[in-house]
Amino acid sequence: MEIGSAGVAEGPGPRLSAATSFYARVVVDSDGDVLGSISDLILDLERGCVAYAVLSTGGFMGMGERMFAVPWRALRPVGQQFVLDCKRAELETAPTFDRDHWPMTPGSWWHERVHAYYHSRPYWK
Repeated sequence: MEIGSAGVAEGPGPRLSAATSFYARVVVDSDGDVLGSISDLILDLERGCVAYAVLSTGGFMGMGERMFAVPWRALRPVGQQFVLDCKRAELETAPTFDRDHWPMTPGSWWHERVHAYYHSRPYWK
């Protein structure tokens, strides 16, 4: 834990972070074009890890918003944002869901499909 000049803890440190610090972080492609922002994290409670970041794009006040479960390993932190090696045109065909229909108990086929789409090694392997 980092201790600031006032002797107060400034957070868990460079390798640990509070989950709330990821909300609304911008996600960009490798050219720096904004793809959207992180709206949630999906945890695998049995394995004790972050499985997916929920990337939200478009919409206004919840209308027309598209959500993507992006494998955590597919994101690279760079400063205060994340880089996803996926262009906007590619994102148009990615597996998606909406705020009212989350993939709560998806089958293994869903997990395999999402990880394959983003060329990411499954988090359970």
